[in-house]
Amino acid sequence: EEDLMGEAMLAAMFGGLGAEPPAPSCPSGHPLKRRKADAEYACDLCERHIPEGKRFFDCRKCDFSVCQKCQKQADAEAMAQDEGVLFEEMFEAIVEATVVPVRKGSRLEFKCSLCGRTFGSQELA
Repeated sequence: EEDLMGEAMLAAMFGGLGAEPPAPSCPSGHPLKRRKADAEYACDLCERHIPEGKRFFDCRKCDFSVCQKCQKQADAEAMAQDEGVLFEEMFEAIVEATVVPVRKGSRLEFKCSLCGRTFGSQELA
């Protein structure tokens, strides 16, 4: 159990978990494709001009276009959100693995095997 937790922590620290940003999609959920502009387009997020020949992301079904700058920002925001969720999941797993129930008479307390403190409920631990 400790080996598995250690591997998960190392993978998270060095980009092994959640390292890829989610695939970009339009508001309808269709995947955006990276293309070279064959005409002039406008980014539907920032309204900037996308000149012919520049790379951008678009959904032909919905006529939805995103410039590279906006897509890069969206990827960074998605990665940050994924990292936050991953941290919360790892924290919960560590707490669950290190907090053990201890019977004190008729009461049940919870002891942290890392710091040795005892708590009145599992939520407090």
